[in-house]
Amino acid sequence: MSLVYQKLPDLTPEEKKHYLNFIDHKGWINHKSTKTGKPSALYFLPCKYKNFKRVALMKMKPHAIQDWHVDGNRKCVAIYPLSENYAKGMTREGEYEGPVLLDVTQEHAVYNNEYTRVCLQISFDESMEEVWDSLLKN
Repeated sequence: MSLVYQKLPDLTPEEKKHYLNFIDHKGWINHKSTKTGKPSALYFLPCKYKNFKRVALMKMKPHAIQDWHVDGNRKCVAIYPLSENYAKGMTREGEYEGPVLLDVTQEHAVYNNEYTRVCLQISFDESMEEVWDSLLKN
């Protein structure tokens, strides 16, 4: 297992289509930094996925930047890209793409391209190693 991220199986085409129906929903909330309280480049929309507790759609506008940071309210996150032309994420170990389980206690960043970037995220308070097996069973 990588120290920062691990590839995950993708969502089904039906699941992706279901979540993409919410891209123009009016309830998106501007994320605020857990460190500074300032608004970030991210927008989230709480939702449900299977039996997981902390699930949200995340959206970045074209050319938005979520600079290098560590998350303050979770240890790892499962990220499932939904939009086409999805910009890669970055860690200090290099870029990642596709569905991944990401250790967000390590620095990571996204420099979005010219497309809206949308993904499904499942947040966890446990380490990647603790989450891995249970995530694959669901």
